[in-house]
Amino acid sequence: MGDDDTVYRYRVRLDRPHIRRRRDLRTAGSYLRGQRNTGSHPHRRRRRRRAGHRGLAAAEFDDVHVVAEADIDVAGATVQVVPDNFSCAAVRKGRALEWAHQTLTNDREFVLYLDEDSHLESFEGLPDADIVQFREQPRRTDSVLSYLADVYRMGVQIEQRAFARLSIPLFAWGGGIAVKQTVEDEVTWDRETIVEDTAFVWAAAQKLEDFSFELATATCRNEAPPSLTEITQQRRRWSAGNIEAASALPFGYQVLTRVRNYAWALSPIVTLIVVPLALLGIGVGAGGLFAAASFSLGLLTLFWYLRGVQYYGVDSIGWALPLPLAPLVIIIHSMGTVAGILNPPTSFRVKKSREHVRQHQNHRDTPTLWHPV
Repeated sequence: MGDDDTVYRYRVRLDRPHIRRRRDLRTAGSYLRGQRNTGSHPHRRRRRRRAGHRGLAAAEFDDVHVVAEADIDVAGATVQVVPDNFSCAAVRKGRALEWAHQTLTNDREFVLYLDEDSHLESFEGLPDADIVQFREQPRRTDSVLSYLADVYRMGVQIEQRAFARLSIPLFAWGGGIAVKQTVEDEVTWDRETIVEDTAFVWAAAQKLEDFSFELATATCRNEAPPSLTEITQQRRRWSAGNIEAASALPFGYQVLTRVRNYAWALSPIVTLIVVPLALLGIGVGAGGLFAAASFSLGLLTLFWYLRGVQYYGVDSIGWALPLPLAPLVIIIHSMGTVAGILNPPTSFRVKKSREHVRQHQNHRDTPTLWHPV
């Protein structure tokens, strides 16, 4: 779920039935790592199919557009500025995406959107699906605690692997997402919401027959929020936006989405209740069902954090050392969710990447990257 108004849109050329040489794939990935993009890029793709198998199609990124609120210079990309007089139901980043959808010509099969702070670490093609969700791997910025909270989130986010089996995925992350052009044409981004990526996926799942959603192997390295204030505002927007957008879901999925958000908000209950009472010598967790539940939640907190460290790979194993801070980390991870439920935001707060602040201090908003695939 992206926090910036800048969108990088790519047109991606996919080749089928043959997979391109690995050298070409590395070139494409290297090019994307050099871009600080928030948007989508369209690329035509041709898929290799095997009987009963969804193959990956290789792609090359040869048409990059940056859709922004103000004119900026981006090497290797065409910058498109959303006109002030453009009107639609969508707001902020969703408005930029809808303008790009209505305005930019795309003759490819897919459009790939990357957030401004998303660096594509690897790319081995796209699975055969209406919408392809890229994986994310936040990198540390200024706040260590915010980064640890995102490490914890990566552990919990293993749930994404099951989304392809659901009729409606529970959420989407717009920092790296590829959409079939025909799907974008039918669903559009034109709806008022502060979680445009999740709302788009939910609308597509309900509108399209035989809707398909897949998790890609490609990973985007995005930026963890730079401060505790930023991570609180980010989580606040996510939770409030998801709860509001869930009103368009079937009743069963409305319940599931709300339960998931409330469980997220209540996840630090062991830290906030059991630990302080234990320090005061009050044996509230001494026995019974409450003690068992508290112990189980505590173990899950440690497990999800370690699972997040494992997700980052062996080179990041040292981040397992702050494990004793897991109770504090889960509070940081959840406090914005509580704020979003109790006090939903009335405006959209933009998270500025460090690179954006450094390069574009005179610009009011951030860009979106559009790529045809």
